[in-house]
Amino acid sequence: MSGLALYLALIHRHPALAGQIAIMSGDAEAEHVRSWLEHNPCTVLKKPFDLRQIVEWARALLDEGDRRTGNS
Repeated sequence: MSGLALYLALIHRHPALAGQIAIMSGDAEAEHVRSWLEHNPCTVLKKPFDLRQIVEWARALLDEGDRRTGNS
């Protein structure tokens, strides 16, 4: 199963995860990936990526969740 297919399966089963999943891709500029992202917007971490990018993404996601729930 590709990462794109996994994303769709997760969102189908757990719609609340939309916007909380990042795709890691070494081919993010490929036409099929760009087309897929037009219909399924999500964060894309382009390979090779730095661990700091993942930490920054996760921190922003957690901060957003805190703002929504009032746990700032």
